[in-house]
Amino acid sequence: MQLLGKGGFGEVYLAQHNQTKNFVALKVMLPAVAANDWAIQMFLRETENTKALRHPHVVKLLDYGYSESIFFFTMEYCEGGTVEDLMRRQGGRLLVDIAIPIIFQVLNGLEYAHNAEIPNVKLGNGGFGKGRGLVHRDLKPSNIFL
Repeated sequence: MQLLGKGGFGEVYLAQHNQTKNFVALKVMLPAVAANDWAIQMFLRETENTKALRHPHVVKLLDYGYSESIFFFTMEYCEGGTVEDLMRRQGGRLLVDIAIPIIFQVLNGLEYAHNAEIPNVKLGNGGFGKGRGLVHRDLKPSNIFL
């Protein structure tokens, strides 16, 4: 497996699905994070909610689980890389003609996610139920996939 990236909660690897042979992005929770019960519950709730999103401009979460003390999820692999990768190849900036179509697609995906029906949100009364909308919370060029 090839390491694609690392963040505060986990590492992302390029992996190949055993049955379909398709490439996927496999994100595994860091062991230090997995030791925290609150982080595990947040991870499980967010993956379940993200799995409900189906839109051409939102990376599809395929599956998630727990195996050998490791929490993980798989997402569709975007072989075009990230906007950060593209910016690096273009000398640090994008031409307006390149940036605007990307921005419109990002906004389209965000609008969908902000208004989508979500199956498992924490309600004001402390319980859980259906809700509407997810917020990305970490939108940056390295998290926008082409």
